[in-house]
Amino acid sequence: MEEKLARAKGRHLGLGAYLKTLLSELNEYVSSESGDCEQSKLLGLRNNVASIIEQLATVHNEILSLIDPKDIEPEIICHMKALEPCHQVLAKADLKLEEIKQGQSNINSASYSLGAAGLSTNRSPAHCKLPKLALPEFTGEPLDWQGFWDQYQVSIHSNINISDIDKFNYLKGCVKGEALAAISGLTLTSDNYQEAVQVLKDRFGNEQVLISAHMESLLKINKIKSVDNIKGLRMLYSHVENCMRNLKSLKLDTSGYGSLLIPILKDRLPDEINMIISRQFCGKVWNLDKVMEFFNNELRAQEDCNFSLSNKSDGRSDNFRKREPYTASGLFSQTSKTPCIYCNEGGHLPSRCSKVSNHHSRKDILRKKGRCFICLDSRHIAKNCTATYVCKRCNKGKHHISICEAASGRRNASKENGSKEDEESREFVGHTGCDQQGILLQTARVQVYDEENIGTQVATRILFDSGSQRSYISDKVRARLQLKSIRSEKVIIKTFGQDNDSKVKRLDVVQVKVKNKSDSRCTSVEALCVPTICSPLTNQYISKTHDLEEFEDLELADHEGDSPNLPVGILIGVDYYHTFMTGKVVRSKAGPVACGTKVGWVVSGKIGTGPPDLHCFETHILRASVECKETSDALRQVLDTFWSVETIGSSSDCVVSQFENDIGHDGTRYVTKLPFKPDHEQLPDNFRVCEGRLTSLKRRLTSKGILREYDTIFTEYEKSGIIERVPSHEIGGEVGGVHYLPHRPVVREDKQTTKIRAVFDASCQVNGPSLNQCLYSGPNLIAKIFDILVRFRLNKIGILADIKQAFLNIAISRERRDF
Repeated sequence: MEEKLARAKGRHLGLGAYLKTLLSELNEYVSSESGDCEQSKLLGLRNNVASIIEQLATVHNEILSLIDPKDIEPEIICHMKALEPCHQVLAKADLKLEEIKQGQSNINSASYSLGAAGLSTNRSPAHCKLPKLALPEFTGEPLDWQGFWDQYQVSIHSNINISDIDKFNYLKGCVKGEALAAISGLTLTSDNYQEAVQVLKDRFGNEQVLISAHMESLLKINKIKSVDNIKGLRMLYSHVENCMRNLKSLKLDTSGYGSLLIPILKDRLPDEINMIISRQFCGKVWNLDKVMEFFNNELRAQEDCNFSLSNKSDGRSDNFRKREPYTASGLFSQTSKTPCIYCNEGGHLPSRCSKVSNHHSRKDILRKKGRCFICLDSRHIAKNCTATYVCKRCNKGKHHISICEAASGRRNASKENGSKEDEESREFVGHTGCDQQGILLQTARVQVYDEENIGTQVATRILFDSGSQRSYISDKVRARLQLKSIRSEKVIIKTFGQDNDSKVKRLDVVQVKVKNKSDSRCTSVEALCVPTICSPLTNQYISKTHDLEEFEDLELADHEGDSPNLPVGILIGVDYYHTFMTGKVVRSKAGPVACGTKVGWVVSGKIGTGPPDLHCFETHILRASVECKETSDALRQVLDTFWSVETIGSSSDCVVSQFENDIGHDGTRYVTKLPFKPDHEQLPDNFRVCEGRLTSLKRRLTSKGILREYDTIFTEYEKSGIIERVPSHEIGGEVGGVHYLPHRPVVREDKQTTKIRAVFDASCQVNGPSLNQCLYSGPNLIAKIFDILVRFRLNKIGILADIKQAFLNIAISRERRDF
């Protein structure tokens, strides 16, 4: 038996070596681009390779019958992997033979006779060379089976000119992954081809498997939150429509699953779209086909509307160019036509009205006119106002700045204490006009994204600064891209005119991808995170460079567009400056210079004197005041301190009053809202940080043996309604709309009742403020020891008591539970 096995392996090695030689020659012959490829030689090589493969299959079957059963499976896998290159080369050879046959048939059909002259001429018709059609691939994904099989059936399976063993070769070359593993145990013979096809049909072409796969795909569609996300809505519609068509091809009508899919589709669509569809049905039962029809009509209307709006910018710029230039006197006389609410005269804001300056008089006027005390609107009063306006002068509750009592008090005090000073003050106002002369900086508009989240791209402006040693990115762009910190560095940022007393700052370093202009590649940049890079750039009249002859054929990196004052989101320093620069430079006679970069041509320099319609107007105000001798710096400091002390309690009283108004009772617990500060920074998405802390906490509690006891606490919290589970489809919501709190245990062995309690960490910071930083801090609830001792000695008998989980019995209102 061992002798037979040795002989079989010897024959197998010999055939394999010969096959390798033939395969190399055939592959070189097929890959040749020369036109002298002979059909007979190609066919002979191809048949020799196929013959050797059949002989190898016979010898391999003999080896399988002689080896240990445990070694059969790895032997088959090794044999099939060795034959994969053979199948691919055979497929190329067959395609090459088909091309040769097709070319010969075209030549034969092109011959024609010239009739009576008896002359015959062979002429090759002029035709374009069509691209090669690649055979489809199938990896085992049920959703791809139907498309793969239809293509393969037309190209290979139904072709009577191809033998079964060649079809088997094609089939093995087309399947990958799970599909290849399903038929890898079948030997390459003509009889096994039909069996291999049947195995694939039973495994991946089962109707129930396909229906389940399509239904699962429908259940996993992502929710579109904004009606303005037209691209996302179109992708959602196309996905649902494709699944419905595939289910229809499987003889499953919408009546069989429509009632199940409609609620899911409603949950994934914005409320505005659902409202429009609801009006179409008017209380009738929703039909899936009609829902998709209404959805598509609304989507087309929005797409048409957006297309129309995007083409209106040219008209706006034309109107700007046609305006006559202003004069200084014309600018001086130009005032707002909206009259003041209090004095009915124009030219000033209500908060700066000098004729009616007392806040009590202003309130009386608003009452008589029936206007709102918050937004000054005449259509409602303050209690019905929906505006979230907060006075910016006193940071108190909701009232308009013109009726602010603190502002009125300051004005009255200023008049009483500084009357002599005002009498000796003089103001001189003058207006000058000059032609606009702009200086262009090296800026570019780009698309940036995170490597881990390519789908989210942000448009921002880049400023190239060769005077900066490092590159920077604003916190706003970082938050929109949700960039993670790769490390932190201690740096000293010195600006123009700054002295040497600079503080050391620790800044996060993030990595961002910048898309190139000419190709699909990108440039990776490591940048330091700062709150703001600079103010929005003004007077960047880039459109004026379009008239320069030298720049006509250049694709500029920046443009004014619909948002000429787009803020700078990224500053490129010398660490990446030359990475973007290509070295090409174009100089214009007018002055500006264009430098070639990976994101387009950036223009810098003077743009010369502007056209007649571009003028700037400057207002110079000189205030000459004589300070009274009686007024000293110490007195001014005392007065400022007095006013600051007076406003401390008023702000706290306003917050406490608002907090008390938000308190309610649901029959079981007191319910309140979170006291958010006005204009607080956006809360970041800290889901990943909380998830990581929970994982490490589980390992730590498991090692200490208190995981089960800690888990019991949260089980009791959930039963008592203190906490609630977050539905899986709501996890990872919109940034700023959801904020998670990590937690940790506090172990007190000296406690008799609660030895372990859970503490939620609202001070957790991730690329932004924590929840505690966005909320007003309440008063100190820890009683003074003196007060406790005095109360304890008031009566003869002292009683000690503790309220169990006192703060846990205060519920948060439902609209604030996402924080």
